[in-house]
Amino acid sequence: MPKISAPTVAEHRAAQRAALVEAGGRILVEDGMAGITARTVTERAGLARSSFYDYFPSKDDLLVAIAIDVFAAWDAEIEQALAEVEAGLPKLRALVDATMAMTADGRHDLAGALREADLHPSRYEDLMVMHDALLRPLVQVLADAGEAEPERSAMLVQGVLGAGIQLVTHGVDHRQVAADVYRVLTRGCSGRRNATRRRRAGRSRGAACRAAPRRVKPVLRMQRPGRLGPPIGGEPAGGMDLRS
Repeated sequence: MPKISAPTVAEHRAAQRAALVEAGGRILVEDGMAGITARTVTERAGLARSSFYDYFPSKDDLLVAIAIDVFAAWDAEIEQALAEVEAGLPKLRALVDATMAMTADGRHDLAGALREADLHPSRYEDLMVMHDALLRPLVQVLADAGEAEPERSAMLVQGVLGAGIQLVTHGVDHRQVAADVYRVLTRGCSGRRNATRRRRAGRSRGAACRAAPRRVKPVLRMQRPGRLGPPIGGEPAGGMDLRS
């Protein structure tokens, strides 16, 4: 009978399982999906190889357990970063800053490695449900700010955040990326300042229109007082243009 190293059998099993999940996460980051086997995980955890199957019937089950831990930790840190921040654009900025800072700290590495998982369709659906749950803080930020359709807008904002995460993982400073992401979300890719400079250069209005790049509209607009306006494509309702 194996030696129980905790006050109760339940606590012992929980500790053993947690050790396997932690070991699997470290291997995933270091060696990728190919490094995950029952042998490598139990060796890293300091457990007998047979113990792997006492907790995880398959490799897929271990990967889902790792993902649950990753998503739960990410969600908790985002919630903490937003806890004392004023609703509206300040909270959106706090979310952007926290997302990029956590990525720079390596908190997104496991999530990136998990993308390589070739899971059974049923387990993949489990992962997608958890991934969708990660949108909840963003949806709440938009809803608290008065966004009419926060779920739809959250998908658009998530796309910009994902692009920012890629920049950070490729070495761009997370503070600069956070500032750029926030600017794109609230002001778009081209502000009025550039148009003013073109006019001051003496171009005619028609020439300026032909020469200027096509403006990418901001993802979010503000309505009075301090409410996020309609998503891309919606008609502004007394909105205040943040690009000024």
